[in-house]
Amino acid sequence: RANSVLFSTVGSARSRIVVIGTPGLEMCRLLEFLRSLTIEHVLFSDLIQNERDRLTPSGHALEKAERNGVSASDEVMVAVARKWFWSRKNGCGFVLEGFPRNLAQALVFDEWLEARGETLDQVVHLVGTGASDRETEAVAEYFDRQSILVRIAPDDLDQLVRVSDAPEVAVHP
Repeated sequence: RANSVLFSTVGSARSRIVVIGTPGLEMCRLLEFLRSLTIEHVLFSDLIQNERDRLTPSGHALEKAERNGVSASDEVMVAVARKWFWSRKNGCGFVLEGFPRNLAQALVFDEWLEARGETLDQVVHLVGTGASDRETEAVAEYFDRQSILVRIAPDDLDQLVRVSDAPEVAVHP
């Protein structure tokens, strides 16, 4: 089921996909599968590193939080995401991993999409790969209520990779 639902929405250069779940080997495999799509791939961790490298105000705030052993505030994380979101070409697709991380960020992200007349096509939640935190579950439930959540377990991921590697199988309908 997961592969047919995922394949039905990822075939377009305008697909807008968010990936949530616990980082690790399975997440890397899922992201590698999604790299076959000809759309922008954005790792939120790369956006954070760019802010640090460029010594922006957000980068300084991220460094300070790390030095103090705390998570950066939602305000800082949203500022980093906002910079990427509003600089991208309207109507173009993307795969975004690592944002939103909590319900407040998901609500802000939806407001941005609505302001541009866009919607998410799919939120892929990689499950069964370790301890999932309450914030990730709240984000998953939020997008599940919008009927755009696809939960993918490691076994589903094995099938996705095998299917996408088979030359006679089209990834999109």
